[in-house]
Amino acid sequence: MSQTLPPSQGIPVPPTPAPPAPQRGNAMAITGFVVAVVALVLCFVPIINTFAFFLALVGLVFGIIGLVRTRKGAARKGLAVAAIIVSVVAGAGVLISQAVYGAMADSVSESFDDVSADLDKMSGDATEQVLADEVSVEIGDFSADEDEYGLVTSALPVTLTNTSDETQSFDVTVEAVDESGNRISNDVAYVSELRAGQSDEVDLFQFVEEGDLDEMKGATFEVVEASAY
Repeated sequence: MSQTLPPSQGIPVPPTPAPPAPQRGNAMAITGFVVAVVALVLCFVPIINTFAFFLALVGLVFGIIGLVRTRKGAARKGLAVAAIIVSVVAGAGVLISQAVYGAMADSVSESFDDVSADLDKMSGDATEQVLADEVSVEIGDFSADEDEYGLVTSALPVTLTNTSDETQSFDVTVEAVDESGNRISNDVAYVSELRAGQSDEVDLFQFVEEGDLDEMKGATFEVVEASAY
């Protein structure tokens, strides 16, 4: 015969499990991630990216501290890892951008120096350099002849040779000075589009005032300015 068990002898009810302990917050992970993101945004901005590198270091330190705290029960492990990764990327971005900007600055500086040097050669401010590297000047003998009508024909042959490796035009100013070093007159030899190694002869002082003719015959001729362009 069946026997009815009293209610007190039924199947025991298992105890209710205790709620899990709440995880502690992780301010370091949050702060490190925010600082790392700011560093990443600023890492490609010139000048400011120096400060961004400092922020990247701060974000990296905070991220590492936050990750260590997750091993002790703190939350937001993923955020701590993200802070570390973003900080490293931001730091690398700063180094790359500074290298690129530095190379660009050097290139601009070199271009400016080249332009400045070209302007000096064009204006005659680099006469010594032009005579040393760009053009050779050979000055001949001054001659003056008077015809039967009293007209004087004079000339000073000047030969310009392009000693550079590119086609250029030249202006060379030649000055005539007397025995005391006083200037009598000056003239300019101009040749256009002279190829590398090519020479051209120009006659200077073809129009000399009658009062200067005797002085010109005994004058000394010298180059006082040379331009190349």
